[in-house]
Amino acid sequence: MLIQHSLSIIVPGELFMSENIVLYHCNHCSGSGTCSNGANGNSCVVCVKRRQGMGEIPRYWGFQRKRYLESFTGLACGCCGGIGKAEIMTARINGRITSVLGIIMPFFLILLTFLSSASGNTRLFDVFSTLACSVTGTVIGYYFSSSKNSS
Repeated sequence: MLIQHSLSIIVPGELFMSENIVLYHCNHCSGSGTCSNGANGNSCVVCVKRRQGMGEIPRYWGFQRKRYLESFTGLACGCCGGIGKAEIMTARINGRITSVLGIIMPFFLILLTFLSSASGNTRLFDVFSTLACSVTGTVIGYYFSSSKNSS
């Protein structure tokens, strides 16, 4: 079952961003939002470990750890977050990769510029400083421009 949502974040006076999100029926919880894939209809160990990582379930350090993890029932599905619908990993990566690259790449290039200047290699410094300035200007121009394409 395919469900398509349109997400629009509206800033006063302009449409800032519009994105189509495709949500699929979660096969892990069969669309109910509650995990029951473990033994005897309990929650599976993967969902319990995800909830432990979020701090919702206390950790158990005893010898009966497996029995402790298999004893939980009625936990929210760890794959879809309890909503019964999940987006595929490719859509998540496509939605995040541009902002992550926009944050990491300029800082990495500025670090390389400082390292090349510290090493005393002027040719390398010229190349990295030009590249760092170009990439940083492009990222700033993209994220802080006043006109966004609303397609």
